[in-house]
Amino acid sequence: MRVEDGRLLLDGIPLTELARRYGTPLYVYDAATLRSRARAYRDAFAAEAPARVAYSAKACALLGVLRALRPVSVSAASLGELEAAVRAGIPASRCWLHGNAKTDEEIRGARALGVGRIVIDGEREHERIARAVRGAPQRVWLRVSPDVVAETHAHLRTSGDQKFGVLTVGRGRALVREISNTRGLRFVGVHAHVGSQIADLDTFRRVAAWLASFARQLRDEGVPLQEVCVGGGLAVAETATSDPDLTAYARAVAAPVHDALPDATVIVEPGRSMVARSAVALYSVQDRKVRASGRVFLAVDGGMGDNIRPALYGARYLAALAERGDGATEHVTIAGAFCEAGDVLIEDAELPRAESGDLVVVPGVGAYSVAMASQYNHRPRPAVVLVDHGRARLIRRRERTADLFRLEGAVSR
Repeated sequence: MRVEDGRLLLDGIPLTELARRYGTPLYVYDAATLRSRARAYRDAFAAEAPARVAYSAKACALLGVLRALRPVSVSAASLGELEAAVRAGIPASRCWLHGNAKTDEEIRGARALGVGRIVIDGEREHERIARAVRGAPQRVWLRVSPDVVAETHAHLRTSGDQKFGVLTVGRGRALVREISNTRGLRFVGVHAHVGSQIADLDTFRRVAAWLASFARQLRDEGVPLQEVCVGGGLAVAETATSDPDLTAYARAVAAPVHDALPDATVIVEPGRSMVARSAVALYSVQDRKVRASGRVFLAVDGGMGDNIRPALYGARYLAALAERGDGATEHVTIAGAFCEAGDVLIEDAELPRAESGDLVVVPGVGAYSVAMASQYNHRPRPAVVLVDHGRARLIRRRERTADLFRLEGAVSR
């Protein structure tokens, strides 16, 4: 974003103009930022070849966003995300399917689409995958849980005593032997992911070293695996503009693997760090309340229904006014419109004085906001716009009240 004549612009377009044209709440993605971030990841890992970058679609699986990221592969957490990648023009052969509780329908659907890899995340899942195979064997990975605890919010931690992956090395090795001897499956790699919003590169280094050691043991036992996926989780600084260096990150995860297995392909799955900074949210101030304590609340027309992250795990954001006022700033709480006391987007934002009708801009919302949006309180979900080369295009229309009842139809009568 940049400022011109006191107005905030994105790709040369005033945000106030987008709000007038498409209404609020509104999410605006910037195609140039998406392409730039994908290119930065590819360049960082090109120096650590053999390596591969895959976008973790759970961060945002909108077709318009996926199309801007087409040069990279896609990591899908569901059949729906996999189909979104295919609809966006990304071959299923360049994608893989995750999930700790995949249904038979998802497995069959992924096979029908031609998915490149299925990540086994259960004790007997390989047997169900094998039953779905007709024709060429299905390439599979096994997800394991390294003995590495990430320093992050508990809801974002995915290693140790939790639901993902195989929890012991001994069981992992035994399961790999079973998978390798299962007709219809071709075991090609191992996978791990220890959490999200991790800024400490040493955590990733230790995960990569753990995985490399595990893969080396499998190689020594005659298992011809070629792929080591260290997951994602690189932090995005929510209230700052600088993030961990991608070149240093690439080195941290690739070096331990290539030291142990020089010919193995190192794979990463960035999600949040790929798309978070590519979008802003626009909200209209509906009311201003000043409590006896002096605390100022700005009530806006969105909230936890379009961005659950502050309420779910304490995510923090900055804010600005689309048309910057002059004079002193004040500290305000930006409160959402949903019927929950916890529906607060920003506890303490410093803004010029804002009144009803002013436009609040929240940057850094490209990941896990639209993707996790709900229809709580029967509020329709917001529209989403993509700006590219100075032009704006609607990539998801605003839901109407009628859409809330579309799936009920005659069954509710």
